[in-house]
Amino acid sequence: MSDPLEFPVDDLPWVDRPAAEIDRYIAERCSDVVDRELLRYQLLHWQAFGYVIVPGAVEPELIDALLGDVDEMLSDHRRYRTVVDSHRYPQKPMCEVDQATIDSHRADSAIEPIRILDFIHHSVAAKRISLHPAVTRVLEHALGDRVVAFQSLNFFYGSQQPIHQDFAYVPGRPRARLVASWVALEDIHPDSGPLVYIPGSHRLRKFDWADGPFKVPGTKRNEIEFEAHILREAERAGLQRQVFCPKKGDALLWHSALAHGGSPVADPKRTRKAYVTHYAPHRTHSVHVHATHKDADMIDYPGGLAMRHPLFPELDDVFRRAAPPVGSR
Repeated sequence: MSDPLEFPVDDLPWVDRPAAEIDRYIAERCSDVVDRELLRYQLLHWQAFGYVIVPGAVEPELIDALLGDVDEMLSDHRRYRTVVDSHRYPQKPMCEVDQATIDSHRADSAIEPIRILDFIHHSVAAKRISLHPAVTRVLEHALGDRVVAFQSLNFFYGSQQPIHQDFAYVPGRPRARLVASWVALEDIHPDSGPLVYIPGSHRLRKFDWADGPFKVPGTKRNEIEFEAHILREAERAGLQRQVFCPKKGDALLWHSALAHGGSPVADPKRTRKAYVTHYAPHRTHSVHVHATHKDADMIDYPGGLAMRHPLFPELDDVFRRAAPPVGSR
């Protein structure tokens, strides 16, 4: 009998499966020796530890374009229904946030740290970072399919979020093939509350929310219990957490079950600007989280696909500091 807390074997990406033939896979797809050795290292690292780091994945100019797009939106925020999230503004439209909070973010001195949800819909630069070939190459090989970028998050400050695993919350289809990228938009200081992660934690036994491995409405269990389970299982397996203090443009790519979170912020005046994208395979994930009754319209970039917003299509690509890549459609 299958374990109800574990992913079905058929849902696992090929690289997760016990007899994954990585060398054969690479030999059939890479003719260049250097490319072959790099990809072999990355896929073996992904299989063993659940993540890959790509130094200098995104050009500074593209990151500056994204930061400029965000600042343009903040400069006239009442025009936009882009969703933000914080303690005071849980899942609220940007236009409802008070001016003092917005001004404090523009001055890098937030009085109420917020994060921006799904800016990928509104910014060409955001799409280009999410679907940058240097970011998506490993993800596409790990999944054996083109990726669909279906969610994004812009962080200004350290999240201090408890250790968690994305598959429990983020509705990728299937959850076992959800993957993510975390791109540093500036050099990350150790006092800013850097990202922490636990290598190898993608193999730990899943947490039981009392209804299975996914958090559902009405569950009586919470994020603190989730974190305690992960840390207990990690200690039992001898796994150690790592702190990620990357340079601007570095990318951390991770498996749906890699445990990660935000470390304590030692200096509240320090920003920790980062951009996160969640992806799923093109063959299995075709619906938008805000309109699950129909297939989403897709924008095709060289590094993968992005979904058009089903509720506010007029806001697609209103910020265009970066030009769409050649070949996009």
